[in-house]
Amino acid sequence: MLGKRGPEYRPLSSERRSAILEQTLARAPQSEYLWVFAYGSLMWNPCFEPIDALPAAVKSYQRQFCILTVRARGTPECPGLGPALVPGGGACRGIAYALNQETLAQDLEALFEREMNTGVYCPTWVEVEACEQRLNALAFVADANHSHYCGRLEVHQMAELIAAAQGSFGSCRDYLASMVTELERIGGAEPELEELLKRVDARLARSAPR
Repeated sequence: MLGKRGPEYRPLSSERRSAILEQTLARAPQSEYLWVFAYGSLMWNPCFEPIDALPAAVKSYQRQFCILTVRARGTPECPGLGPALVPGGGACRGIAYALNQETLAQDLEALFEREMNTGVYCPTWVEVEACEQRLNALAFVADANHSHYCGRLEVHQMAELIAAAQGSFGSCRDYLASMVTELERIGGAEPELEELLKRVDARLARSAPR
């Protein structure tokens, strides 16, 4: 996979995204509020104004850098790497957001336009633990059949992709650094991500002009 061109950027149509949103809401558990579990850039840059935000964790899923990004933080010629939830052991820490009922339709439209741009995720209802509460929340789980899904990589492979990639939203390295900072802020620091960032920075330092 390394050294090869990444997949083409093929966004879903607005009609397809709307259909997926409708199907997702049809499966929604009964709840006073609609909660969203954020584990990536939604943690520090949500596309809505939540009425509540709680440090949270979802069990039986892991955060894994397994999505090739060819627009936001990479290109088809030099793809970056983004995170997704993948089923498995352990747990993933993040933030649970409660959406405002008054702006729910607009917020969900903005959320799906951002997270379901290429359809690389499967919108999934998961149970999260947040401040001694159990909540049902909407989360975006990797679609292992999507062309942007690359599976589990070795740490040196992840570092190579992240160090090299730049897209319309900035560098893949800065995305990773923001994630490390945000997880530290909410008390969910992950040594694996901190080690990955060190490897990325070491690669960039070696390649910098002298």
